[in-house]
Amino acid sequence: MSLIHVVEDDDICAEAVARALSGSGHDVRVFGAPHALFYAIQKMPPRCVIVDWMLPEMTGFDVVKRLRQLLGSRVGIMMLTAVDAEDKVVEALEAGADDYMVKPVTDAILAVRVAALLRRLVPEQVAKARRIEIGEYALDMSTRSVRVGGMPVELAPREFDLAWTLFSQPSRLFTKQELLASIWGKHTEYGTHTIAQHVYALRKKLALNEHGFSLLSVYGTGYRLERVGNTFGMKDAATATH
Repeated sequence: MSLIHVVEDDDICAEAVARALSGSGHDVRVFGAPHALFYAIQKMPPRCVIVDWMLPEMTGFDVVKRLRQLLGSRVGIMMLTAVDAEDKVVEALEAGADDYMVKPVTDAILAVRVAALLRRLVPEQVAKARRIEIGEYALDMSTRSVRVGGMPVELAPREFDLAWTLFSQPSRLFTKQELLASIWGKHTEYGTHTIAQHVYALRKKLALNEHGFSLLSVYGTGYRLERVGNTFGMKDAATATH
């Protein structure tokens, strides 16, 4: 079961979406306006947010951008709207939406698409973590900051998202397409060279080799963070602070 927030000012549509997803076992909470949504995520970030385009206070496009700024790649975002225009789809995906669906949709299709989106996210226990500590590295999601040996290291926004993803599941091989989809969006126009550039930056800025870590490139597949000369045990697992 995942916590899903729905931002929809049409009561009938909101009820239908909530019914469809609740029937799949999810905890669904509906908000009629963006300010209520943003207030709620301060207390408990959801796993997925479904956003209408036409909303009071601000557009769904702006809601998507704000969600990405606040929660990074930890949340799945779907636009569910009656706006059926190619330029709007492009705008939404570029802003950070993972998927875009045009109303009306059946309960079954909506549930399946949301399930597919949730599968692409990092595990829920990691997504809830506000802080990860491994070796000399400490990553704080609430401040989007990184410290190495107690010293702050400045990372660009997407560099931080990539570091958080890799450190959240050390020793796991992430495919290039998986990283592109989770960090830059499923329909991003960026290619795998973008990941390579960010990997290069992380190796240099975080001085991984100097602190006993290696960010391995697996030819033709993706990347894996490993501790040099050691395997990750329980004591090295991501520490979650809520």
